[in-house]
Amino acid sequence: MFILLCVGYFFLLIYILAIVLICHFLITQGTIDPNDPDHENNLNKIMKSLSRVKFSDGAFGQISPESECVICMQSYGENDMITTLACNEKHFFHT
Repeated sequence: MFILLCVGYFFLLIYILAIVLICHFLITQGTIDPNDPDHENNLNKIMKSLSRVKFSDGAFGQISPESECVICMQSYGENDMITTLACNEKHFFHT
C-alpha cells in the first residue's frame, strides 16, 4: 500500500511539473519585443529579400479576369510592380 501511495505522489509531481512547463512555454511564446534591435534587423532583412519586378505576360502568364491580386483584388496591369515570394513562383501580389 505504501508503494502505491509513493507512486501516486510521484506521478502527481510529474503532472504538476508538466503543467508548469507547458504554461511557461505558452506564456513565453507570445513575448516578442517589437522594440528589440534584433527584431528590427530581422524584419529589414526579410523586407529587402523580397523581389520586386514589373508585371509582364511572359513572366506571370496571360492577363485574364481571373488574374487579380489576392490582397487588393485589382487586376494586374502591364506596368504594375509585383512582389514575388520565394516559397512559390505563383505567390505574387501588387507591391
